[in-house]
Amino acid sequence: MNNQSARSDQAAPSANSLPPGSAPVLRKRAEEIEQKRSLDNIAALSPEEISLMLHELKVHQIELEIQNEELRRAQMELDASGARYVDFYNLAPVGYFTISEKGLIIEANLTAAIMLDVVRKTLTRQPMSRYIFKESLEIFYLHLNKIFETATPQMREMQMLKNDGTTFWAKMDGIVAQDADGAPVSRIVMSDISEIKRTEAMLKERENFLHVLLNAIASPVFFKDRAGLYQGCNRAFETFFGETREWLTGKDVFAINPPELAKISDAKDAELFSQGGTQQYEARVKNAQGQMRDVIFNKAVFEDSQGVISGLIGVVLDITARKQMEEKLDADRTHLEGIVEDKTREHREIISDLIEEISHRKRTENDLRESETRYRELFEKASEGIMLLSTKGEVITVNQSFAHLHGYGVEEFQHVPLTDLNVRLEPHVFAERMNSIMAGKSLTFEVEHRHKAGHTIFLEVTSSMVELNNERYLLNFHRDITEKRMLEERVRRNEHLASLGQISAGIAHEINNPNNIIMGNSELLRDVWHDADHVLSEYHAQQGDFLLGGAPFSEMRPKIDNMLKRIFNGSERINAIVNGMKQYTSRMNKGHTEKVAINDVVLAGVEMVREQIGKRTDAFSMDLGENLPLVNGNGRALEEVITNLVSNALQSLAVRTKRVSITTRHDQNKFVVCEVRDEGAGMTPEVLRQATNPFFTTKQNSGGMGLGLSISQSIINNHQGSIDFESRPGQGTVATVRLPVG
Repeated sequence: MNNQSARSDQAAPSANSLPPGSAPVLRKRAEEIEQKRSLDNIAALSPEEISLMLHELKVHQIELEIQNEELRRAQMELDASGARYVDFYNLAPVGYFTISEKGLIIEANLTAAIMLDVVRKTLTRQPMSRYIFKESLEIFYLHLNKIFETATPQMREMQMLKNDGTTFWAKMDGIVAQDADGAPVSRIVMSDISEIKRTEAMLKERENFLHVLLNAIASPVFFKDRAGLYQGCNRAFETFFGETREWLTGKDVFAINPPELAKISDAKDAELFSQGGTQQYEARVKNAQGQMRDVIFNKAVFEDSQGVISGLIGVVLDITARKQMEEKLDADRTHLEGIVEDKTREHREIISDLIEEISHRKRTENDLRESETRYRELFEKASEGIMLLSTKGEVITVNQSFAHLHGYGVEEFQHVPLTDLNVRLEPHVFAERMNSIMAGKSLTFEVEHRHKAGHTIFLEVTSSMVELNNERYLLNFHRDITEKRMLEERVRRNEHLASLGQISAGIAHEINNPNNIIMGNSELLRDVWHDADHVLSEYHAQQGDFLLGGAPFSEMRPKIDNMLKRIFNGSERINAIVNGMKQYTSRMNKGHTEKVAINDVVLAGVEMVREQIGKRTDAFSMDLGENLPLVNGNGRALEEVITNLVSNALQSLAVRTKRVSITTRHDQNKFVVCEVRDEGAGMTPEVLRQATNPFFTTKQNSGGMGLGLSISQSIINNHQGSIDFESRPGQGTVATVRLPVG
């Protein structure tokens, strides 16, 4: 009503200010025409003039009717526009209030009434404070006073009170305005921010939890911004470096470390920021007590909502104790190597004396053979094998002993080429020997010949040149030294076993102590993890996934228990190996009555080198036979054999694409067979012959001691089985283990 009154009180606009076609202008023109042409003058007008005047009046009448129609149409559009404005006002997603200086509600839209859970018409003339929660009343009055005092837009957050007594959080944006009478009023927009407040509370709760979790981590943890300035740390970090989080915040690494150490850390931070991802490296730092500590830094960058790197988080792992242990182990290894070197020197002296004795004996035997060549009867009846060769290397004749050594008859040698007898005889070696003998020298050397049955025999050969009927020949005397070679091998192995017995006692003492610490702590860690798992799983279920050790908790949870189990099993394995080394020399007489499944042994052995497999090859496979019979044996010892064979196979690979495979089968001949095949570097015949000797190794530079295959062969011998190797340089190696069925 006030608005209508205000409009009616306004002065009508002058005709000069209106457009030519408007209704007031047409009316005025009609009045002017009427004044000029009064009825008194009509009689004086001609019919044409009267007709023209009537025409003009009709035209003005039509124009007035058109104008009236346009006015009606404009009024309808105004009414529709007003209705739309009312709809927009009432159905807006926020509440609108008009409030007087005294805090009374003058007007409110439908949304405001719905938000307060009241009927809209009951809001008018009500104090706004009635709908403000009591703890927010002071904020509301301050907000209202600021609007009227400053005449500037104001915003406050406060709790509103619904009609049913419940509350919600609202943001109140207000400005000053005037009503129709010119009185100051406040226009206020009310937005429901309850969900935002709940989200903020949840984020605060999560932040508190992460803060507690961070401080519960035993290792020092810190985080920096993009400029390399510390933004926070956990209690372990404060304790380690002796500085509080408040003091540290805003400082760089130079504040807590000497310049030479800080430069390294600062350069590593710059490298991580440029490359992204994660970073791990060893360094030295000074702790709160001024001690230099060896540590491993594990760092990772984090990004803002735009995917831009905004800082890094790091964990400091103190490895000083581990370093000290490694140094002690290095010293022990050096000591052991010194013992081995001393023993080797002693053995060389013994071997030198033995060689001298053998050389003397060979010279004596050579003299004897030269005299025996004069007598054909002695040739035929000689106990040593005698062979007469042409200078072209053709067999002229052999005696009965030579034929018997090789499993042939004398007549058969007329058709056996010399190349079929020799095993691994290089052509250039044969040529050098031939040239030396033809030059008048008498040579004594050892050869390997192939028996007719297929096995290898070892022979000592004394060769010299003789003349018969003005023709030169090579006269070779052959003595079977196969048994001697085997005896020498046993002697050498027994000497190594004696050395190993002494070394084993020292190793057991030095390794058992730290290994017992690992075993005890791994069990404790497993118990700690089981207790923590319930808390972390509950948090995961409520809050979603989070990082643990740099990886999502959902991925780490199923792995951690297995990791702890593998640590404990590995420690048990170390203990078993040490005990096995101490008992190595006594295993030959130890019985085995346990029934063992070879496939279980293979799986357990492979599990021990699972990490090494992942590092060395992408092509590892197993083909385990089904329903294999059990064998009598010691499962732990057989696992050690599998572990040694697979480890050697992996170490021989040059690239990750090369294959390592394990197969098991029953050969239907009372043996269960396990075969480990690799595509590695392979072995030369010389290396292959010494492969199972104690302390023989081709991996001195990588710390190999040469005990693995020697121990493995002893274990298999104890089980009444066999272990054989087939290998060629560049073509890989096949290790075949045969165990008798139990």
